[in-house]
Amino acid sequence: MKNRKLIMWVVRILNFVAFVLILSAICEDGFPPKSPFSYPLLFSIAQTAFFASAAALLIAFRWNVIGGVVSIACLAITFIFVLISKQIVVWPVFLCMIPGIIYLSLSRKKEANA
Repeated sequence: MKNRKLIMWVVRILNFVAFVLILSAICEDGFPPKSPFSYPLLFSIAQTAFFASAAALLIAFRWNVIGGVVSIACLAITFIFVLISKQIVVWPVFLCMIPGIIYLSLSRKKEANA
């Protein structure tokens, strides 16, 4: 039980780091962001999914499973569109998936113990 609480706090810290990375990537063009219609369609979809994953990471602080599932799904969509467009580096997307994966694995262990 004590180890699980420690792991949850480490995941929350990783969650915050991933959230900051996502927001810095979204706002790299300046703030406020440009109109989504000024970008190509693939980039707009990827950026919207990336922003939704940031919101899901905030949700994961309170509801671990819901936030983990939504963040992984949105980051997977972002990953697919990044591969299609070949415009940016892919590895930060994987780094941002780590908190969601750990949230889901911890929730599975909790269900197995119950």
